[in-house]
Amino acid sequence: MLFTLDCVGQKHDAIWTLGYGSGFSTTGGFNIDFGQGSVKFDTINRPMDFLGTVGSICDSAGNLLFCCNGEYVADKNDQKMPNGDSLNIAWGAYGYGYPVPQGIIILQQPDTQNIYYIFHICIEFNPVWSTTQIKGSLWYSVVDMTLNNGLGDVVIKNQRIIDGGLIPYSNLTACKHANGKDWWVVVPKKESNGYYKVLFNKKGVELAALQSVGDTIPEYHDGSGMSCFSPDGQKYAFYNTNTDLYLFDFNRCNGELYNFKHIPIHDTCDTYNCTTGIAFSPNSRFLYVSGYFYLYQIDLKPADTPYSIIKLAELDYQLDTNMYLTAFCNPQLAFDKKIYISTSTSSTYYYHVISSPDEPGVDCGFVMRGLQLPRLGGNEIPHFPNYRLGPVSNEYCDSLSVGTKNPVQNSSVAFSLWPNPAHSSFAFSRESAENEGILRLFDANGRLYMTKTISEGANNIQVDVSTLSPGSYVVEFVCEQIIGHKKLVVQ
Repeated sequence: MLFTLDCVGQKHDAIWTLGYGSGFSTTGGFNIDFGQGSVKFDTINRPMDFLGTVGSICDSAGNLLFCCNGEYVADKNDQKMPNGDSLNIAWGAYGYGYPVPQGIIILQQPDTQNIYYIFHICIEFNPVWSTTQIKGSLWYSVVDMTLNNGLGDVVIKNQRIIDGGLIPYSNLTACKHANGKDWWVVVPKKESNGYYKVLFNKKGVELAALQSVGDTIPEYHDGSGMSCFSPDGQKYAFYNTNTDLYLFDFNRCNGELYNFKHIPIHDTCDTYNCTTGIAFSPNSRFLYVSGYFYLYQIDLKPADTPYSIIKLAELDYQLDTNMYLTAFCNPQLAFDKKIYISTSTSSTYYYHVISSPDEPGVDCGFVMRGLQLPRLGGNEIPHFPNYRLGPVSNEYCDSLSVGTKNPVQNSSVAFSLWPNPAHSSFAFSRESAENEGILRLFDANGRLYMTKTISEGANNIQVDVSTLSPGSYVVEFVCEQIIGHKKLVVQ
């Protein structure tokens, strides 16, 4: 069984800012608040339009700080921030939002309270519209929330990190570093098998590496596809209708992608400019694929392919009240642990809903057009990383420790394991059971497979390893600021 460490109480993704800015009864802005225990709508006649790019950030309590549509940044009162205009200026100004789904990630700078970085994809192109002449780049801008009476000010804007060579539409995502503070920002390179990894820490932005791994991404159709990390940070997925699904394991310590798998997906969007996407379940076991005409669930629990792929639903060609199809477009895992799926490449009043995404098959609770929006929305849906993903502590990675303060790594807490080699389980025994401790199990690459709290007074604990693949593992036990390690072989 796989355990992940999450930091509770971080509601940075609680509010989604959506809609059009005209202020009429059927259009105009609205927010969805997922942080109050149930879905809450707030209709707002904001001047900001959202075309495809949607970014927002809340404080840890779930209070909205600011939002961005790819063209400018607005404060919590929906007023343009000082110096907040002309983002992605190389594109020019649409005037009604930026057309890049998954084109923004907003992250709080590590070890700061009030500094936020907006990572954004910038499109630069020849005035003669042609996909071959589009240039995708990665830029960043910085918001200081101490300025403008606490409403924020854009203090740095449109700084290039990667100049060209990116897939111009979408696929910008991020994952917490194994230390639980820093971030890996990952974006694929156009028409290659390259993936840029950007390290974001207290010092700022550092372009870490371009890694070549897996199959080549072929010529890309505009707007079709997404990338995302599993909530536990152990997998990275890339999908569009040309490539099918690319799946990798991810090392949060060094940012490496590995163990590539190409999973064929049956869809009929290969020759269309379809908006499609992917989202993981909260427990990271299931991956949902929105292929415009079809919705699939993939069970990632088996160690080896072929994975189990179930078709959950297909397009019913029912038109909504705005006379648009409600297809399967961009999905997003929300703070309430449900997955919401945008339903149109144009305008719609609905999201599809997966209410129990941790469950297999029909038990996942998919509801077609399960959420009716209070006002007209487009194909926009925000993309958020897992802000609540905690740190990993092990001997392979220079990262923060969990559950201890300044652990003494050159001392050793005495414990024993038997049988070793183990088959379906092993027994854990410690010399002293006076204090609570934490037991963790890692593979040879430093990936965390299990975390178990050993209560005060508990001893001779049976640990189930029946689901693990044969191989060598490391058992770590942390107690009273002292760490011990032992090798475990599973047969």
